[in-house]
Parts: sequence; structure tokens; C-alpha cells
Amino acid sequence: MNWTDIKLIGAVLAGLVLALMLSTATTLKARFVTASAGLFCAFFGTDPIVAWAGVPYTADGWPYLIAGCLALSGDRLVRRAMQLIDTIHVPWPWGSDR
Repeated sequence: MNWTDIKLIGAVLAGLVLALMLSTATTLKARFVTASAGLFCAFFGTDPIVAWAGVPYTADGWPYLIAGCLALSGDRLVRRAMQLIDTIHVPWPWGSDR
């Protein structure tokens, strides 16, 4: 995507503002992590999702909507992924209970 497009930047910023307003984070550090995770997901996740969904970049606002939604829900997506990673139990071949 063209990250110099003002509509894309506006959609991501709107998603980040909503994420920070709806966040349960109380400290400055937690709010920074929320914004960083949302920005990361919007920056690196928009292109793969748009390509997977088959949405053309010339579609009326759909790539912007996807980027804004990823910015809004990026923190929750990253937290859920980390919870899933923590609950996976990989059996070790040498029998250790790690």
C-alpha cells in the first residue's frame, strides 16, 4: 500500500485513537504498547489481508477500512496470539517436563 496516502494515514490514526479510548490500559506504558501493536498490525497486516481477500486497491475504501480495523484491534489480536502461544504444550522428544 501507499503509506503516503492521507486517507490511509487517517484511517490508521482514527483506529489508533479509538483503540486508545476504548483501552482498559491505565498506565502510559500500557497505552504505548496498545498503540504500537495496533500500528504494527495495520502496517504489516493490511497488504496480506487485502491480497487474501482479493480486494483491489482501487476499491472504494475497503483497504482503508481494513487498515483502520487492524489498528483498532491490533492490540487484542497480539494479546490473543500470545495467549495461544503460552497454552501450547509441545512434547519434548527427550521426555523432559519443560
